[in-house]
Amino acid sequence: MKIYEKENRKIVVYGAGNALKTFYSQLPDISYICDKRANEIKEFKGIKVYEPSVLKDEKEAVYIIVSVQDISAYKEIDKRIIEKILKI
Repeated sequence: MKIYEKENRKIVVYGAGNALKTFYSQLPDISYICDKRANEIKEFKGIKVYEPSVLKDEKEAVYIIVSVQDISAYKEIDKRIIEKILKI
């Protein structure tokens, strides 16, 4: 049993671009996707895409998979999640 199954947490993917298209089939059951272009993308393979700010509304812990190809984009998203969304 994988840890996310054992802890029964939602899986959220941050990023609906090429990396997600490439690795989608290898990812666990995705609850929803966050992307700053949510108003353009709307959904990916039937999964709703939301603005990243929805993470603030989560009442319980979730696993966030950052789905990007560029390390600098990853660092920017990581910083944004920690500082602006989670306010840590």
